[in-house]
Amino acid sequence: MKDIFEEENGLQKTIKQLTEEMKKEKNLTKSQMKILEAALNLFSQKGYENSSTLDIARESGVAEVTIFRNFKSKNNLLYQIVAPLIIKITSPVILKDVKKQFKDFDSDSENILTSVFKDRLDLIEKNQKAIQILLREALNHEEILNSIIKNITVPAKKDAFEFVKNKKVNGEFREVNEQAVVDLLFYTMFGYVVSHYVFKIDTFTEKQDEMIETIVDLLLNGIKKQSFK
Repeated sequence: MKDIFEEENGLQKTIKQLTEEMKKEKNLTKSQMKILEAALNLFSQKGYENSSTLDIARESGVAEVTIFRNFKSKNNLLYQIVAPLIIKITSPVILKDVKKQFKDFDSDSENILTSVFKDRLDLIEKNQKAIQILLREALNHEEILNSIIKNITVPAKKDAFEFVKNKKVNGEFREVNEQAVVDLLFYTMFGYVVSHYVFKIDTFTEKQDEMIETIVDLLLNGIKKQSFK
């Protein structure tokens, strides 16, 4: 993995190539690891546009030419940070528990949604800097946004749609538009992630379990008092 990717390959091809490299268990060199770590820190703190390759070189303790020799461009360096995260989020090993939870139609929906939210947030907590970069740069790089939609959003919404549909069939959910429910789930999840991890807006609690429990309760039961006539 000495000579990484040509810029014209794009993010989607980078994802495919990295997946193959992971299968072959090829490791990054020490210089590549230092460069990636420095870029991760700077991109998450200052943003991609405000971080120069010279900044990254100084942070990583290598010559600027070493960055271009290994990564060709700053853009490819960005891809090298976000692509592994996309692979991790969408890998069968990571997703198998989420898929299993959504397909557990006999379990209470509150327990299922709580488990799914917790599973996703645990993954995000372990990759906070990369998540910040991924979501922030999706606003500025159409290819990153399209990759999120193709690799993460569309497959996840498909599983969520089946979950909602089956909960309607077994009578646990009332007759509502399935897509509207799925959209609400995603608006809630992505809204929380963006506000908390990207914009650093304080939430009503720092306790993850309390936050998830409250959100799931509001999603399932709403905020209006039930009237008993």
